Amino acid sequence: APAGPRRADPANLYRLAIVARTPAGRTAVRSARLLLKPGEDRPVRIVDWSGPELLPDDPFLAEGT
Repeated sequence: APAGPRRADPANLYRLAIVARTPAGRTAVRSARLLLKPGEDRPVRIVDWSGPELLPDDPFLAEGT
């Protein structure tokens, strides 16, 4: 279940954040902005990506934040 309320941009732009643990145990995040156009042949289009970023080691950083 989502950690917080879902928010949509009026222009059907959404942000997706992918959080993963690296083999070395670090936490990395990558985000993408998606454009949704229901009813089209390609209803989902990736607008842009962020490069993978390693998050600082923080024992207080909870999963899903």
